[in-house]
Amino acid sequence: MDEEDADEVEIGFTSNSAVVTSPSVKLVMRLIEGEFPNYRQVLPKAAKHRITISSDTLAHVLRRVSLLAADSSGRGVRLQIAPGRLTLSARNPDLGEAQEEVDLDYAGESVSIGFNARYLLDCLGVFRAKEVEIGLVDELSPVAIRPTDDGDTLAVVMPMRL
Repeated sequence: MDEEDADEVEIGFTSNSAVVTSPSVKLVMRLIEGEFPNYRQVLPKAAKHRITISSDTLAHVLRRVSLLAADSSGRGVRLQIAPGRLTLSARNPDLGEAQEEVDLDYAGESVSIGFNARYLLDCLGVFRAKEVEIGLVDELSPVAIRPTDDGDTLAVVMPMRL
């Protein structure tokens, strides 16, 4: 549809369908009945560990390290958070391994967690923020990722076993 068709768009509903029509397009969507699941059940309650990091830095390191992440492991990348540093690593039995360290303002206990690199990169791409805060409970619990400049935006990423 283009701007010329915008004046001639009709929207309607019938039983369990929604219909959008224009002179050149007819779109029919089936409306789903039922109750939307309670998404609050998967939101992390209280993070034991919180780090704040530059979105660009994290994205660049994730892209580099994930090049060697094995497809069989779901493009898994390990994040090791320790006082003063974040280490990202990936391993591929055929190609070798990659590891990179980033300085980090963190003084808590060490924790190691695995992720599909694509999921983290998708979050960073959508946020478009200078910095993000990553809050986690342990290596198996969902992780909350928020842009530091927007308190209303939240992404939840499930970790993976590596």
